[in-house]
Amino acid sequence: MTSEREEAVKLVGEEAVDKLEKAGYRLHRAPSRVLYEAREVALWCEVTPKTVLAWARAGALRLVRSPGGRVRFEREDVRAFLSHHGYALPKELS
Repeated sequence: MTSEREEAVKLVGEEAVDKLEKAGYRLHRAPSRVLYEAREVALWCEVTPKTVLAWARAGALRLVRSPGGRVRFEREDVRAFLSHHGYALPKELS
């Protein structure tokens, strides 16, 4: 099992972790998140993945990037977006 420090070093590098620790920040594991791809959100909204990405660029749907730089959407953000815009919640999000 890796330590929180080792995981942080893998993500941002040792120099950045050292600076954070010197500034008084404590490292801890973030809770695991359920993430969806644009194509999954698109299926639920009956639009194309390009439309979902356009919504994200416009600020209507918050996106996160995976460590590899891929666009993903957090479960709670997708739920809020669908509810706000009158879409039915799929069973995956219920």
